[in-house]
Amino acid sequence: MLGKGTKTVFGDELFSKVAGYLVNRNARRSTNRQAAQAQPQVDITVSQIQARVPVSILHLQGALNARSYRDLIARAKEIYQAGGRYLILDMSDVPAVGISSILALHSIAVLMQGKEPLNPEAGWDALHAVARDLEVGGLQEHFRLLNPKPDVKETLEQAGFGSFLEIHSNLETAIASF
Repeated sequence: MLGKGTKTVFGDELFSKVAGYLVNRNARRSTNRQAAQAQPQVDITVSQIQARVPVSILHLQGALNARSYRDLIARAKEIYQAGGRYLILDMSDVPAVGISSILALHSIAVLMQGKEPLNPEAGWDALHAVARDLEVGGLQEHFRLLNPKPDVKETLEQAGFGSFLEIHSNLETAIASF
């Protein structure tokens, strides 16, 4: 937990936002926590759509949490290694997100840039990397989010992902954005 007067090398305000999200779990609705804990697995399906560019769609069903985030990163990596360069993550059936969700989304964004993501097990170093990338800003060119539930969308926006990832409410708009 950050102490009063703690300074960071990449911006006190941004780090406070990310750290506040991570530390202030009591602000999340208890129903979201219970839903995430009740579903230890996430079902991940992949589909492809040929639009202006070929688009891969990862559809999640279930909780994206500490038990499932590595599976999501692995699937995104498989898509990238198979030549997929445009990815939509359908979050319409994800009841809640947490710290590991933030790390997973950042890792996928880094993968879709053709870079190797940090090891999510790196703890604070990984969170600092997320904060630095969010501070630099700029929307990702090859990765979109689709239809997160209102509570999930609010959490992602509070964590700073609103200026990092485009969030769409329908598939057609998300596909056309590439």
